[in-house]
Amino acid sequence: MKTLEFTGALREIVKKLMIDELLSTLDLWLAPQNNNNLSDGDKDAFHGLLFDSRSGFNRLMEKEASAKILHGLGVPAFYDPGRLRRLLATVNGVQNLAQVKPSVELNSYREMLRSFRNLVSTCESLLEKEKIGTTEPSQGIFQLELADYDGKGIEPQRLVLLATTVRELHANLARLFGIESDSLRFTYFDSGSALLLGVQCSKEIAKTISDLLLQWWDKIKFSEFETLDKKMDAVERAAAMAEKMNAAIKAGVVDELTGKNLTHRIFQEVDTLIGIGATPPLEAEVRVDQRALILAKRDVKLLESGQQTDQGKSNES
Repeated sequence: MKTLEFTGALREIVKKLMIDELLSTLDLWLAPQNNNNLSDGDKDAFHGLLFDSRSGFNRLMEKEASAKILHGLGVPAFYDPGRLRRLLATVNGVQNLAQVKPSVELNSYREMLRSFRNLVSTCESLLEKEKIGTTEPSQGIFQLELADYDGKGIEPQRLVLLATTVRELHANLARLFGIESDSLRFTYFDSGSALLLGVQCSKEIAKTISDLLLQWWDKIKFSEFETLDKKMDAVERAAAMAEKMNAAIKAGVVDELTGKNLTHRIFQEVDTLIGIGATPPLEAEVRVDQRALILAKRDVKLLESGQQTDQGKSNES
């Protein structure tokens, strides 16, 4: 599992387990100055949070990746039936918050939740924020996941083709959008079952590339069983790109012929990325199934061409 995939999974766990909501409630109840009455509505709301948290836990345990994290961090202990029964009995048996404060069960449960939340925050800070860094407001980041075809690593020629294609794709979009000066940077690399790359450029170009990759990949996923809805969806996507091209022509950024040529090149470069196994980041739960699709769609001729080019350059040098 990649580092950023791990921190993303932790965020999903926090959300599904209602960690922040449960902590907010318990922090309010156990605050020294708060001795208000505990209404039936307050009790029902707490019951609802616990049940929703348990339901989220059950859903997360159905996924192999999140289940491993939950077990590794000891989260199943949060939902020990005896503990949950004692928590509910404690809340049901009091009339005001002054009676809640001495509860060992509630205080212990809050500390468990707080420790887990602190761990997640630390992981996000050390494993994610320091890796990604900060981005200027005018800049954006798009991600590419480069597949390891055989589990033995990624061939150098694919990295060369990826860098070259991304550079050309960025240059053509910059020209189409009339962006004269824009730096392109590979800002982070994250390895695991595949290589994840973060690429920084102007926000408009980054979003366009992300959207195009997602749309192209969706088209490939559903290509074997096209429906009318899928065909209409594909038309709408093509129209969205055509709209960008027409806007550039209307604004005088490029002429009509240049605009069409640039759009054609952009689609070719996106197709090239998919052909070398560079896709939008895939969810861990579907990566195994979609790896076969990536293998089936890889452009062997393109890879061989890239290898020959590298060898030719080596011979020349």
